[in-house]
This record gives sequence, C-alpha cells and structure tokens, in this order.
Amino acid sequence: MKLSFIWVSLSLLLLFFSAAVAQEGEKEEEKTIVAKGVAATGKDPAAARDEAILDGLRKAVEQGIGTFITSRTEVKDFAVISDKILSESRGYIKEYKIIKEGKEEGENGELTWVEIEAVVKLSKLRGDWDELKFYLKQKGDPKVLVVLTEKIDGQEEEKGDFGTREVENFFKEKGTVNVVDRTTLEEAKLREIAKASASGDLQKVAHLGGAAGANIVIIGTIEASFKEEKEPYKGVGKHNWYKSQAGAKAVRTDDAKILCSKNAEGKDGVDQAKRGAAIKAVQNAGLSLAPVILEGILKEWAQDISVGSQITLVIKDVNFAQWLKIKKVLSAIRGVSDVNLDNISNNIATIRLKSILKTEKFAERLMKLEDVDLSDITDVSANTIHITFKEKKEPEK
Repeated sequence: MKLSFIWVSLSLLLLFFSAAVAQEGEKEEEKTIVAKGVAATGKDPAAARDEAILDGLRKAVEQGIGTFITSRTEVKDFAVISDKILSESRGYIKEYKIIKEGKEEGENGELTWVEIEAVVKLSKLRGDWDELKFYLKQKGDPKVLVVLTEKIDGQEEEKGDFGTREVENFFKEKGTVNVVDRTTLEEAKLREIAKASASGDLQKVAHLGGAAGANIVIIGTIEASFKEEKEPYKGVGKHNWYKSQAGAKAVRTDDAKILCSKNAEGKDGVDQAKRGAAIKAVQNAGLSLAPVILEGILKEWAQDISVGSQITLVIKDVNFAQWLKIKKVLSAIRGVSDVNLDNISNNIATIRLKSILKTEKFAERLMKLEDVDLSDITDVSANTIHITFKEKKEPEK
C-alpha cells in the first residue's frame, strides 16, 4: 500500500515538475518573436556581438512570457520568477536568425546591436513558469531578516549596511519574501546575531532571528578591498578602484537548518574618493549576492516539495521503548520517510523526518493517529511541532 502511494506521489510530482513536454501527438506550441539585443562594443567587437545576441534571446523569452500573463497576480509573479527563467533563456529558443545588426553611439560609448527573429517554445516556457509558481505558493510568504557584516580594507563598518540594503531591496522588489525591517530592532540584538554568525552558533542565530519575527535569517560578510588607482579615468583624473566579495548563508529559524550557502563577487567600485569607491564595491557585492541567495532558497523549496521537507518533532514525556513504538507508527504514515531519532534527554525526544505534507497538515494528521496518542500538540511553527506524549489508554472491557 505504501509503495503504491509513493509511486502515485512520484508520478504526480513528475507531472508538476516536468518541463511541460507536449502530449503525444500534440504539436509543441511555438511563437515567432522579433527582439533587439544590445551590448557595449568595448575592445572586443566579436564578444560584444555574442552578448547582444544573448540579450536579444532573453528579450524574446521575456516577450514569450508576456503572451500568457494576464492577471494582476501573474504580473506580480513575473517579478519573482523571471530572473531564473531568463537566465536559462537559450533552453526556450527552438531556433533564431539575425535580421540585421549594426552599431550606434550610446551614453557611455559605442553599442553593438543585433535584431533577431526567434522561435520561442511557449509550452516549455509555460510549464516551467507554472512549476516555479507552484512551489512558491506551497512555501507561503516567509519573513527574512538580513544581517550581514560589512568590512572595508579589513576593518568592520560599525553601522555599515550599504550592501545589506541592496540585498533587502532586491527581495522587496521581487516580492518572494517579506523583509523584516531592521530599523525596528534593537542594535544590540543585531550585534548579537552578527556575533553568533561569526562564531558559527547557528542555533543562537536561529533563536534570535525567530524572536525578531523572521522565518529565515541571512547571515554572512561583505568585504571590499583596495585594488588600484588609475589615471586618468573617463578623462576626469585619478580614480580609486575597489574589488569586493560576499559570502552568506540562509538559516531557517525554527530548526537552524542552512537552506543554502552562497558566494558572490561584485563589480569593482570606482570613484575619485577612496571611501566612495569602497562603498560602491560593497553595494555591488550585495547586488551580486542577492539573486544567488534567492535562487538557493528557491531550489531548497523545490526539493522540499519534490522529496518532502524536513519536520522536527519535539516530544515530551517519552522513554526509549515508547520512541520505538512512535517510530513504527510515524514510518507507516503515507508520504513520510527518513524517520530518525536525534536524541532522548530528560524524557524529551527530538525526532526528524521528511513529509510531503506541510507542517500544519502533518500536525492535523498526528492528532488522528490511533495506535499512539500524539494529540497534545502545544506549538506548531513552520518546520517544528512540539508535543506532550500521552500513554494510550486501553479500552475498558
């Protein structure tokens, strides 16, 4: 019975997450779109032409998405999902040809442009779009707190949040998650989170982040360091150049799980003033970090939905013999796998498992169990359920 259910579940998940292959005998839906791509010519005209073609392909795919976006909700979803799809734009192009090309003067120098006619595979595009929307909807609307330590030339910026604001603004614009307003939090609490991050104490990061109302805390460091001084630059004289890099983790607050860990390099910061160049570099690193962190979170969510997300059960008043009975019952629940005991201490058992059910629905399922009594549920968060175990009473004869 359980194997049959798993097979059906996998079949349904494959249906959700397949690349929308057309049904047998049905012609794949396509649309021919004309788009113009542009790139800075620079010192390598051939490379600029290739970049302009890629830009044209991205714009063709973007127009393809527009053919099936109609409602206001879909328009909002576009801001959330389009980056991932557009980054893989070649996969949605069946074929293309160049209609015309040329060069023109832009605000910052010569531009290379290419006008293309591309055949966009709408069925694949719509399928991947629906896939992404599906798991975004499943994960709800979590709150994210961004706490990044910023350093310039090895010195920590006491109140620097130049790159941090860029990450926050990116999330706000995309609309995927709600951002916890740092200005409403005590500086001391933010410093505590940063200190716990630096020491690797993820449990404390999760605890403090949860107390601040966040479901996910993004922690890490952005660093900018002096690169060189150039003269002249754009005909204006000496300019300072700073390079930057960033590294961050997304930590879930209810169980301290790392959803993703990412690194990114920012574009060089350039300014006549040394500090101005450093600040721009930090901001650029934040701009580079934000999309890769978001993509990492989205990938984790997709995996949660396809193979089941991790749920932690904290059960009071349990001994080892009772745990063995609980494990047997939990393992028999449809859609549940990987039931493992972390530890039992002072009659409190911490159990981790995977379930294709959302935590709230899984809690409802626990309340209906017949073989063990796990109905006394005292607390439910995004991925954790707290329970007081009750010995099942034998029916009176």
